[in-house]
Amino acid sequence: MHALTPALMLRHLTPWELDLLAPASRALYVDEGVAPPALPALRIALHRRLIAGARGMLFLTPDLSGELVAFALISGRRQARIEQFRVEPMRRRGGWGRRCIQMLLTETLANAESVHVRVLADNPVGIAFWRALGFGEGCRYLEVMPRPGEGLARDS
Repeated sequence: MHALTPALMLRHLTPWELDLLAPASRALYVDEGVAPPALPALRIALHRRLIAGARGMLFLTPDLSGELVAFALISGRRQARIEQFRVEPMRRRGGWGRRCIQMLLTETLANAESVHVRVLADNPVGIAFWRALGFGEGCRYLEVMPRPGEGLARDS
């Protein structure tokens, strides 16, 4: 942990607090260079994920302001998956992300047999971040995206 990183408060998000999570989740799409869904559609998708058992975690400053430092969306218990994780831009590069993940691993995911995270292949900063926290490559995840008017099939 960075010597100047203060304590954090970690708490579960309820489905009724999507106004806190949806904008941060949408910003994650933008950070990754992906066209984000409209906020109302994203709220619905996140609500469905939470109802289905995913857990939204908020990392907040412990003072009275309770400012958002980061959020995580996680699923699974024994084979846990960090589906989304984002540190607010003004909190980056100060040890906050490391501290948040350490809290998540020791408090929320302590009983998991394994924890998985997917990182975009063209995100070297993200890959370095997760590797520095002890995550290693477990498998390669490949995908094909449809081309307009062509679908998924490709000629070799």
